Amino acid sequence: AGQPLGSGFLVSPRLLLTNHHVIGTPEEARGLLAEFNYELDQRRQPRRVTRFALDPGTMFVTSGIEELDFTLVSLGARVEGDLTTDVLGFVPLLASDDKHSLGEFVNVIQHPEGDFKQVVVRENRLVGRLETVLHYEADTLPGSSGSPVFNDQWEVVALHHWGGPYT
Repeated sequence: AGQPLGSGFLVSPRLLLTNHHVIGTPEEARGLLAEFNYELDQRRQPRRVTRFALDPGTMFVTSGIEELDFTLVSLGARVEGDLTTDVLGFVPLLASDDKHSLGEFVNVIQHPEGDFKQVVVRENRLVGRLETVLHYEADTLPGSSGSPVFNDQWEVVALHHWGGPYT
């Protein structure tokens, strides 16, 4: 459709989580679309995407890059494609201290440089843990900002926001 800005993921049937440096204001969100199914099928052919407008008037919560660097925004109307919000699925955010232990492996689902969905799995070890930041080793590129970072049990443990260590 347009120029890709970053990645994001649903944390409920209608709420998209990404980074503040991807979508920083309700005004920016009003002109954007969330695109789902932007991936290749098992024959390496592009799937048909579904696009939703964003609806910051219903929900828009953000924390700047100097803080937690996240934006949570509501999905609006479907503007293209066949998928509905009830079949897209979402990953809940669970409050648990034991899901991101040092040495744990992490996996990242990303759209590096605006490309089709890619999954970074195995040997991506969590190497640092601060109060609000996790440091892990993984192969990511620009455009991966806003990607979910999962542990080996596929629980979200972080929101990817930089390609290098950041405090």
